[in-house]
Amino acid sequence: YTLAADGSGTASFGTAATLFSGARDVFVSQDGNYLLGMSTAAGGRDIFVATKNFGASASNASFDGRYWIAELTVDGGPGLASFSAASGALRALGNGRLVISERLHQDTFLLDFTAVNSYAVNSDSTGNLAPVLTPGVNNIGLGVAVAGRPNSVVGAQIGAVNASSDQYGLFFGVRAPAFTGTGVFLSPDGVVNGASFAPAPNPACPGAIVSLFGSGLAPREGRASTLPLPTTLEGVSATVNGTAAALFFVSAGQVNIQVPFGLTGNTATVVVTNAGTRSNEVTLPLGRTCPGIFAYSDAQSPNRAIILHADFTLVTPTSPARPGETVIIYLTGLGDLTPAVATGAGNPGNPLATAADRQIQILFGGEPAINPAFIGGAPFFAGLNQINAVIPANVSTGTNVPVAISTGNAFTDLVDISIGN
Repeated sequence: YTLAADGSGTASFGTAATLFSGARDVFVSQDGNYLLGMSTAAGGRDIFVATKNFGASASNASFDGRYWIAELTVDGGPGLASFSAASGALRALGNGRLVISERLHQDTFLLDFTAVNSYAVNSDSTGNLAPVLTPGVNNIGLGVAVAGRPNSVVGAQIGAVNASSDQYGLFFGVRAPAFTGTGVFLSPDGVVNGASFAPAPNPACPGAIVSLFGSGLAPREGRASTLPLPTTLEGVSATVNGTAAALFFVSAGQVNIQVPFGLTGNTATVVVTNAGTRSNEVTLPLGRTCPGIFAYSDAQSPNRAIILHADFTLVTPTSPARPGETVIIYLTGLGDLTPAVATGAGNPGNPLATAADRQIQILFGGEPAINPAFIGGAPFFAGLNQINAVIPANVSTGTNVPVAISTGNAFTDLVDISIGN
């Protein structure tokens, strides 16, 4: 290889390998920890990213914290060849689980995607990351350590050795900084779904409950006690794209709002004002929907969905749901409702307000619930949504069966439910 003073150069990978060989243009970071390359051959379309590795003492606990990520994917299935790009974040929990939140761009279509994945890190800093881990697959590498944690992660969408695949991709992530500020400060990564708390940049959407985190946001704690919700509480107000949000709760470090109904566009700008002093602006994706299911943790699951039996008792491992049973799911982020509901007002009880998005699906263990009885606003609550769905007859049973929500613009798969025979 040869490198110029600015870090650009060329590298030859020889001719012995059929998958990765020949000459490439390369770009090396100033500290030598990162490498970007691309084909120099006529018609070449390949790119690659690389990072200096973490070391020989890596483990699942090494991989934790929040990372900004970018991803490219090609799907070359029969009769099609589509390309997509995504950007967002992942939050590794240090225990073999992580949450991915990203916006997928494919032609003119946007999909907001949030899901829990698993990972397993080998001692040499390679590893496996996937919704379900495949034995023998290594598709990620942890980058050089900074303060004991990898400062980056690289990965590829690949299958097991000797297995064929129509989908290929790669991603690159860098450790996100910790944000602090003075005065009325709204953290750039502190605007999150009030049910799922999926990592920024998980989107907001009309009517959703959203939590804002920062410092100096309010002089004292305050809670709304009546409906409709106020737009000012303890001298604090908030706007989304310049429109007043309804307030559930305010404190110095957290403000819970309802995003105004009727917002359109692909981005939302959030500002908090405390006693006349405005915070910094935080911009995040805006979608038509942004579903997040309320959850809690128990001994068997850190993300147990708040789902009720028809008698309004909680579905738990000791009181599981059954195939064919109707259950009640509580969530936020189904978007605009029909008939329209005013921001901050309780959802009506008669007639019920249904979700304007007619493409909403609920999946239990990957199996869709057929013809849910109700999808819309939980009666008499502001910002709260409700889905009454029948557990599919052919669903796999278990203590932690995944529950996913698919809409016209979003997909979330973060929680689970106990389903018995």
